[in-house]
Amino acid sequence: MLQQIEPTLKVRGNLVVGQSGNPSAVFNACLYGAIHEAKGHPEIQNIYGMVDGVGGLLKGSLIDLGQQKPAILENLKNASAAALPSNHDAFADEDYGRALEICKKYKIRFVIYMGDKGAMSTADQLAEFTEAEGYPLCCIGIPHSVENTFGFTDHCFGYGTAARANAIVMRNVGRDAEAMGVTAGVKIVETMERHSGWLAAATALAKDSDDSAPHLIYLPESGLDPDRFLVDVEAVHRRLGYCMVVLSEGVKGVDGRALPPNAPPDGRIGEYLRELLADQLKLKASCDKLENLSQFAMQSASVVDSGEALMAGQAAVRRAVDGMNGFMITISRHLDSNKPYSSLIGMVRLGLGARSERVVPEVFINEAGNFVTEAFEKYAVPLIGGRLPAALEPDPIVEDVRLEPIPVSPSTDASAALLHSPASGGTMEGAS
Repeated sequence: MLQQIEPTLKVRGNLVVGQSGNPSAVFNACLYGAIHEAKGHPEIQNIYGMVDGVGGLLKGSLIDLGQQKPAILENLKNASAAALPSNHDAFADEDYGRALEICKKYKIRFVIYMGDKGAMSTADQLAEFTEAEGYPLCCIGIPHSVENTFGFTDHCFGYGTAARANAIVMRNVGRDAEAMGVTAGVKIVETMERHSGWLAAATALAKDSDDSAPHLIYLPESGLDPDRFLVDVEAVHRRLGYCMVVLSEGVKGVDGRALPPNAPPDGRIGEYLRELLADQLKLKASCDKLENLSQFAMQSASVVDSGEALMAGQAAVRRAVDGMNGFMITISRHLDSNKPYSSLIGMVRLGLGARSERVVPEVFINEAGNFVTEAFEKYAVPLIGGRLPAALEPDPIVEDVRLEPIPVSPSTDASAALLHSPASGGTMEGAS
């Protein structure tokens, strides 16, 4: 149950939804939840969407989400990529005044912004600016991060799907290497994160036996000792005839220094290790980059991740209508191991969420620093919707969705009625 939080204000007007950051397959589920929930609140008169995030907001580039065809909205929750155009734009200091003008012009009283830390920081500053200017605005952020980088939340929306996508790819690559046997040599796969190892760790969920891939995983949190790496790989290769290695692109030495020494920030550690294996062990090795190409496809989506994202969109609208401003949606899980996985929605101040960091904890990394523990698997398996089946079924092709570019006109009444504005207070966390 949500702890009592006194609303800061209660308004009536239009709602706008926007998004920014790396692609997430569950952006659309979250958007669907927000639209569906908003339609049930009389305080919300119209539902708009930003075209190209806050950059579109500054231009008054909005589309009418409330007037979309029912079939489009119904298919939205299962659509791939981002139906609402997005980018990585952020406000410059001089842009907040322009954003306030747009909010007044279009009678916007509710803002739901989805995305990465940059998006949450932008939403936080917009909330603070409009409050300082005395404009009643209810701004709520929803953290999406395939790299699972936010603190104050058990996990981020988008991570469960990215984790499942990486596990599926690793299952397929591992099967191929297993079939090739000794001719496969050593395969090194780099994941795209630099400061944490959540995506690399997720490839462990591909394993269905002790000998299946991946065999070794190295994270930024554990570091990598080149000499120990050679010992680890040689032991696996001697036993199986091949070896699958996964590492985050941001892995450094155990002393925190770059690998190889004096390497540029964008240097590929995988290539360094490939050359090391050839020089020191005379082993044939290849290096591939596991990009984010499958992490925004609903064919790889986690049903848990999608369901929680939809729930987050609904909760964000409810909190905005309740009069909350400057908060970020969070998620927590029930910790009773005797019950099936379930989760609760909560909130934290946007500023705290935007500045937070989440790294893979020590309890999730084995003592040797070359794989994850059972504790990580217990954490991550529910987020991808359960363990992968031994044989993957063909994924359905989801019907494509294109939002109609229904134009939005400025409001003829730019002074939305302020119903009441009690003093702010209460707590900043809870669940509904």
